[in-house]
Amino acid sequence: MGIAVNVLRNTTRAARRHQRALGRLPLRDAVPDFADELVARLADADQLAAAQRALRALRRSEREVFTPCVWSGLVSAGQRPGSRAS
Repeated sequence: MGIAVNVLRNTTRAARRHQRALGRLPLRDAVPDFADELVARLADADQLAAAQRALRALRRSEREVFTPCVWSGLVSAGQRPGSRAS
């Protein structure tokens, strides 16, 4: 019976030491969820590809007018030169 009591005491002491050691460790930062950013990047890539296709469909003179307007934010998505603003 004495051996079993000592084994139980050692096991309890080891568990207590383990818990204290874990308590001294710094908390790890949670890994941020990057799914929303990934979806946004994919959507941006799709929009960029669509814009490139639309620009290729324009004549050079239209591209020379349209591109600076887009860069400066004067034309909203979906509008082309010569189209009516809604």
